[in-house]
Amino acid sequence: MATNVTIAEIKATAGDLERARGAAREFAAKIRAHFGGLKAARGDWTAESGVDLLVLLDRVELADEDWLASRALKRGILGSGFMLQPLFMAEANFNELVARERLFAREVQRDGIDL
Repeated sequence: MATNVTIAEIKATAGDLERARGAAREFAAKIRAHFGGLKAARGDWTAESGVDLLVLLDRVELADEDWLASRALKRGILGSGFMLQPLFMAEANFNELVARERLFAREVQRDGIDL
């Protein structure tokens, strides 16, 4: 089954990808500024989905989650037109998933884009 894609569609998708990465990088910068650092941030995006972000911190508390979700909304839909979909996790919890060879952790390590 052949799919016809125009050069203009390819360029538009490439432009959207760069804008999505820019929105994710801005979000990561806000997190770094607020928390005084960031262990890691990885993102993934396709034209059919929002921008999936894994944010690793030393620890995650309820107040932090509220702040992070609020910033994701402001930097995402309201600021760039992209839906930023963050998952906040303590680095120790992610390392445990890595040690247990969980699919999620392997996919993040394989496909994630460092921000």
